[in-house]
Amino acid sequence: MCNKILSTFCLLLLSIFILNAQEQDITKIKQLYNDAQENIAYQKNGDIPEDNIHLVINQNMPALGPQTYDYNFYFTLDYSEEEPGEYFHTLCFVNRSFNFAQSAFYYEEFLYDKNGDLVFYFLRMKAAFCFELRCYFKDENLIKILIKEVNSDGDCENSNDYVITHQSVNEVPYNYEEYVNSIKPASEKIKNIFKTIDK
Repeated sequence: MCNKILSTFCLLLLSIFILNAQEQDITKIKQLYNDAQENIAYQKNGDIPEDNIHLVINQNMPALGPQTYDYNFYFTLDYSEEEPGEYFHTLCFVNRSFNFAQSAFYYEEFLYDKNGDLVFYFLRMKAAFCFELRCYFKDENLIKILIKEVNSDGDCENSNDYVITHQSVNEVPYNYEEYVNSIKPASEKIKNIFKTIDK
């Protein structure tokens, strides 16, 4: 009996430790996000020089019609220690919007740490069904997922109409697996586009 109580107590302490560590990681990611947003606002206001690339791709898709991908790549200008006097760009934040026919509109955000690893992803989809998806990552692993949906009589344009429908450490609801599974490939594609145009 004593061993059972001790085991339960140890598991409880371990769970508390893990949850505390994850909350600390999420707090750091939120601070990184806020810093990126502040930097972008300064750039847009003309307070600091712009460090970004804007790319628009227009295409006419068969059976879907006109489609537009709009990318904004934000980067930092970093000093190269290997080559004195040389600088390079480190991708830190990307937002991308695109449409699927004229019925579905997507807005995504990708936040990267100084090592180029994806740490946060955001998706807002506006269609017949509207939702927001937030995913937090550490070491390429999902550490938190948050989903907000608009109820049937809500307005997709009103952020107050979005309510939390799912929140967990890493449990992905079945109907959102496709979205979550597409995040890393989309992130790699975005990093490859950035590398190609940043030469």
